[in-house]
Amino acid sequence: MSARTGQHRHMKHALRNAFPVGFALTLALACNDGRIQKKKDPPPIPEPVCGDGRVDADAGEQCDGSDLGGNSCTSLGFDLGTVSCDAQCRLVTSQCVKLCGDGKIGPGEECDGTLGPLACPGWGYKACSASCKVDAIHCRSESFAVGTPISFSSGGVSILTDLAPEGPGDLVTAVPEFFRLQTHAWDPTKGFEANRVMSRMNDAERPALPIAGDLDGDGHVDLAAIHMSGQVARFRFVPAGSSNPTDRFQVEPLPLPADGGTPCVVDRWIGVGALDSAPGADLAALGCPTTSAPEDDAIFVFRGGDQPSEPTRIDAPLTTAATLADDDGDGLLDLIVVDDAHQVSIRRAPDFGPGTQAALGMGDPVTALAAGDLDGDGDADLVTVTATELTIFENTGGAFAERRSETAAAFFPLVRDLDLDGLLDLAWVEDGRVQVRRNLGGFTFAPLEFATGPGTPIGLSAGDVEGDDDPDLAASVLTASPKSVTYVFINPVR
Repeated sequence: MSARTGQHRHMKHALRNAFPVGFALTLALACNDGRIQKKKDPPPIPEPVCGDGRVDADAGEQCDGSDLGGNSCTSLGFDLGTVSCDAQCRLVTSQCVKLCGDGKIGPGEECDGTLGPLACPGWGYKACSASCKVDAIHCRSESFAVGTPISFSSGGVSILTDLAPEGPGDLVTAVPEFFRLQTHAWDPTKGFEANRVMSRMNDAERPALPIAGDLDGDGHVDLAAIHMSGQVARFRFVPAGSSNPTDRFQVEPLPLPADGGTPCVVDRWIGVGALDSAPGADLAALGCPTTSAPEDDAIFVFRGGDQPSEPTRIDAPLTTAATLADDDGDGLLDLIVVDDAHQVSIRRAPDFGPGTQAALGMGDPVTALAAGDLDGDGDADLVTVTATELTIFENTGGAFAERRSETAAAFFPLVRDLDLDGLLDLAWVEDGRVQVRRNLGGFTFAPLEFATGPGTPIGLSAGDVEGDDDPDLAASVLTASPKSVTYVFINPVR
C-alpha cells in the first residue's frame, strides 16, 4: 500500500468518526448535483382575531368565546350571576346581579338607595352608602344655632348670599338712608366683619329690597334692588382686569315700561332663577298698582344677560301675591299667582301664557305666597299667608286641597330643604321669632322656633354663611325707623 493510499484511508476514517451518518447523508443530499438546497420555513402563526378562542388584550379583547379572561360576576363587582362573551369579544354582564343598589333591601343590607331607616330623629339627614350601610354622620340633636345679632343704625333688609371671592358667605344690607348697599363678609373666627360700601347713588336712588343671583351668567353672584321710588337697578359684578384694576359692582338701571302713560313702579320681588334657557338668572317682580286698588296688575320679568333690557310685562290684574316654583319638572321656574278672588293661576315658563285657574276656597286675602314640591310627587304645592293664618295646600293636579293650617301672623314664607334630608321644609318670620316647620313627609311637620327679639319683620333670607353647603337663615326686623337688626341662624348639618 502506497503512502498516498494510506493517507486517504486515514482521512475517511477521521471524517466518519467526526460526523454522524445522518449528518453525512444530509450533507450529501444538500450538495447533490453541486447545488445548495434551501430549507423550508415553518408555516406562519396566524394573527389573533376575535373568535379564535384566545383573549388578545392588545387588540382590545376582554374575552373570546369561552375564554373569559379570568373574569366573573363577583370579580366585576356584582354579587350573583354569570358573565358571558359577545361576538365582539366584549364581556356581557346583563345576567349579573348586584344586590346593593337594586332598590331593594336584601340580606345583610341596612338600606338601599332611598330605602331604609334614613330619618334623623332630631335634625339633619342620613345617607345610604355604596355598601348599603346607613351613614348617620349628618344627624344632629340641635337645629339652628343663634348667632350674634347685627344692628344697623340706618339700615334695612338684609339677605344672605356669597359674593366674590367665593367661600364663606356675605350679608348684604340695603341702607336707603345712605343711598347704598353694603356688605358684611363672614369670617369663621370673627363672624361678620366690618361693612364694605358696595355702591353709593344719588338721592333719587335709595335701595330698599335687595336680591341676589348670577344675573349675567359669568359664575359670580350679582345683586339687584328695588328702590324706595319703585325703580329697579342691578349691581353686576365686574372682575378685575386691565381696564378695571379692582373688583367692583357696576350699577345698571333696569328700565320699566309705562302703564297708560303713567310710569310703572315695582313694589316687591317675586323671585330670581332660571325662567328661560338663556344664560344668566332672571328676575321677577310685581308692580304697576292701579289707582283704584292696592293690588298689583302686572308682573315684570327682567331677563338675565350681559346687558340690561326692558322687562317682559305680563298682565296680572288684581294680583295679591305671587311666587316662583318649577311645577312641571322642566328645570324652569313657573309663575304662580293668586288674585283677590283667591284664584290660583300657574303660568308656565318661558312664555307665561294664561294658566288654568283653581279656587283656593279661602275668605281672607292672600298677602304672601311660597311654593315647592312638599310631598315629592313632582308638582308645586302651595303655602299661603293671610293676616291671621298660614295654610298648606296640596297640588292634586288641576286643584289645590288644604292639608293643614295654623294661626300665625306670618311674614316672608320660604320653602327650602333646610336639613338636607330631601324633603322641603318651611320657614317664616313673626314678631319676635322665626318659625321653622321640618317636613316629616305626608304633610306632617315638626315645629321649631327661634327668638329674634321684638320688631316688625322686614325680611327672611336663606343662604350659606359658612361655605359648608347648607342653608342658614337671616331674619331682619325694624326696631325703630331707620334702625334695624338682623338675626343670623347657623345651620349645623354640615
